[in-house]
Amino acid sequence: ANTHQLAKNINNALARARGGQGGFQVLTGNQNLDANDSILTLLTSLIAGIAAISLLVGGLGIMNVMLVSVSERMHEIGIRKAVGATNRQIMSQFIVEATLLSLTGALIGILIALAADVALRLTPSLTPHISGQLVVVATVVALLEGIIFGTLPAVKAARKDPILALRSE
Repeated sequence: ANTHQLAKNINNALARARGGQGGFQVLTGNQNLDANDSILTLLTSLIAGIAAISLLVGGLGIMNVMLVSVSERMHEIGIRKAVGATNRQIMSQFIVEATLLSLTGALIGILIALAADVALRLTPSLTPHISGQLVVVATVVALLEGIIFGTLPAVKAARKDPILALRSE
């Protein structure tokens, strides 16, 4: 039988039984799947938005920490430049530090996720799965975040005048 016609017949019978009052809807299996798909799409978009905001906030945190590190280590930068360090070497040092900072954060996040995975498996109805692919993607994103948000402080450190940097204490 035609499911749409059957749903329409059920809808009419329920309307007659309720005296013409609405407030209900009879859905077919396909309509239920479409509703579920739209809800899942909305949830996916919401989670992606939250992840994007989290990455931005984390990146700004890395940038802030690195800018403080540059300002506190001005004397060291001046000494390194005075003995012949190039701008590229100074930049590389700070980008590596920012990358290590973000990779440390990624490692902590992965460990928390693994602990949550183990804890959720104690519930018989839940069987979460963390794939190796997701761990690699998270690590690469953290690496890129450290490089991107560590670049401005690294450039700032590399452009410091060695004489002015040596004067600062």
